[in-house]
Amino acid sequence: MCGVLVLFGGIRAFNGPTTRSLFGDLMSSGEITRALACGSLTHQLFSMVDPSAGGFFLYVFHGNVAFVYFLYAFLYGFSFFLLLWVPPYVRMQQPVVKF
Repeated sequence: MCGVLVLFGGIRAFNGPTTRSLFGDLMSSGEITRALACGSLTHQLFSMVDPSAGGFFLYVFHGNVAFVYFLYAFLYGFSFFLLLWVPPYVRMQQPVVKF
């Protein structure tokens, strides 16, 4: 069990900086501070809400772990499906003026 916790800790140690470095490629320089703040806020919020929601679902479904895993997989898949409707951010290219 301790090895699994060390593995998850190592994954989370690399996941945070990697995710934050993507904002520079996806956002313009004026929006990057707001995007980093929103990203940090959602990460902090769901790192607190997710375990408590898991415990609540385990209580509601009487410890049926398989059903809770299925529910979480469904919610992750559904959230990915909802992300398909988010319009892509397109950077405007400066027009090239030739004389």
